[in-house]
Formats: sequence, C-alpha cells, structure tokens
Amino acid sequence: DLGSKALHNETWIRGLHCNAAVTRELSIMLRHWILWALCTSSAAHAGYEMVVIDAGRGDVTLLIPEDHQTGAPLPLFLSLHGFGGDGNAFVQYWKTSGQLDAQRFIVAAPDGSVDSRGKHFWNATDACCNKDGASTDDSSYLRALVEAIEAKYPVDPLQIHAFGYSNGGFMAHRMACDHADKFASIVSVAGASFADASSCQPTHPVHILQVHGSDDTVIRYGGGALKNYDSNEGIRHPSALQTVRLWVDAHQVDPVPEVGEMLDISDDRTGLETTVLSFGKSGESPLTATLWTIHGSGHVPAFSSGFSMRATAWMLSHPKAPEDP
Repeated sequence: DLGSKALHNETWIRGLHCNAAVTRELSIMLRHWILWALCTSSAAHAGYEMVVIDAGRGDVTLLIPEDHQTGAPLPLFLSLHGFGGDGNAFVQYWKTSGQLDAQRFIVAAPDGSVDSRGKHFWNATDACCNKDGASTDDSSYLRALVEAIEAKYPVDPLQIHAFGYSNGGFMAHRMACDHADKFASIVSVAGASFADASSCQPTHPVHILQVHGSDDTVIRYGGGALKNYDSNEGIRHPSALQTVRLWVDAHQVDPVPEVGEMLDISDDRTGLETTVLSFGKSGESPLTATLWTIHGSGHVPAFSSGFSMRATAWMLSHPKAPEDP
C-alpha cells in the first residue's frame, strides 16, 4: 500500500550520495508527498481499470479508462520511477492525482532493472544511474513497451508522452533523444540530459518540460556529478538550464526565452514560488522547451495538488506535429 511504499522509498533515499541533512530533508518531503496523496485519494474514482502487459521483461501495470474501446484514441503517459523506486509508486501517484477522471489517458508504469544492491534503475545517461556498468538497454525496451501498448489499445500516435522523476527524468530525456519520432513531449522532474550534447541527436522535435528545485542537492540545479558503485570520481550531468538549452540548440530555436507568469505548484513556500522560462519555435515542426524552477525546493518537492493538473495539461497541450503528407 502507499504507506509501505513511503517506507520503501525512505530506504532507497539513504542509498543516494547524500549527507545526513539531505537524507532528513528528502524523508520529510516524501512524507509530505505521501500524506497529500492519502488525503486526496477519496477524490479518485474507479473510471479506469488496471491491466498488465508484457514487453519482454515481465508484467507492466497499465491504468486505462474502462470505456477505452469507445471514442477517440487515447494519450499515453509512460511514467518512469526514480532510482531505487518502482512502477507501483507512479500507479499510486496517478490513481490519487484526480487526473485519470478529469482527463482520459493511459498510464504505463514499468520497473527498471535491479542492480547488484537490489535497487531498480534506468540506464539513462552516463551519469545516471547504471551504477554497475551493466549492458542493460532500457531505451529499446521502453520503445518496445510503447509499441506493444499501441498494438493492443487505442493510442493516439500524436499524444505519447514520458513523465519521469530523478533517474526516471534522466530516462525521459534519453527517450526523447533516441526516439524523437515517437514521443510528443517529456516532463522531467529533478532529472537531466547528457552533459555531452553530441550524445543526444534527436531526429524530430520533442517538447520538453524540465521541473527542478533550486535547492536540489542530489541532482544539482546548477549541474553536478554522480558516482558509480566502484568509483569515487563523479560523472558530470548538466544544469537544469543547460538541459533545456540542448533542445534549443538542436533545433535552431530562438535562444532568447520568454518569461512566463509565476506558478504555485509547491507547498515548500507560501505563494508563487515557481518561475517559468520558455523557448519556442512555431511552424510545421513546433518545439517548446520550458524550465519550471521551484525556488526553495530540494530533490523531492512538496508538490501541491495543482502540480499534477498543470503537468498533465502541459503534456496534453503539446502533441506531436503530424508528419507532412
């Protein structure tokens, strides 16, 4: 259940490269997140069903509207957990968010592989988080999963999105780099892309929303480094802004951002705490690359109920452009 998941997540947080103060901060924020989910769970209705699908690594849970066989094709949200977590955390997140009732979409919540210390991970970038140096190909697996879902359920090909937290945010960026023909947008919370921009060669525009706490001491807002198990030398990851600018540079987007209205998506501070920078390109191949900076928040922001609503709306409002005939 959600309570036991909170305890599980606190265990894997202690495995991160954090000092005691950071561990306490993450544990407090996780409790806040879990309590919010429990308090709002009464608002979730059973207008969807839980099913499973296997794309080669065992069962993956899907949340799908009960009436999926009627009406228009549905958006698909590929939800990618953080290091040491699992797909069930995202199943619980979406079930308690209220968005499954407010909007009609399919959620896929896979598990990463298990490393030598028993932690689920995604082999996303050189920095995060394949700490054993395994040959795991998560990029191909996740594409195969999306295609298996498309073969069985009515998926809108212009509305396939990835939503990831931490290591899952890194993996969302990897999917955008490797499979830009498939994904319309990604949302990365406390993740990052490649430090070396040449490692990301997207063939099509993908809309990018990077959500990052200014005080994140795990995946540092201004850029940092992460260690593997057998090394004391960190592998660099880019800053939140550099991560967004990778897409600006790759697609010749206007390098001058638009400053948007501030948002209130976190309970870490009172009032409007999140600044918005957006880079945009219109035309036949539009692209939006946006950074939401949550001032005063760390690696696990205490998201308000408005966050899931805004993030869902952002994805659904950024479909992939139809291919030219």
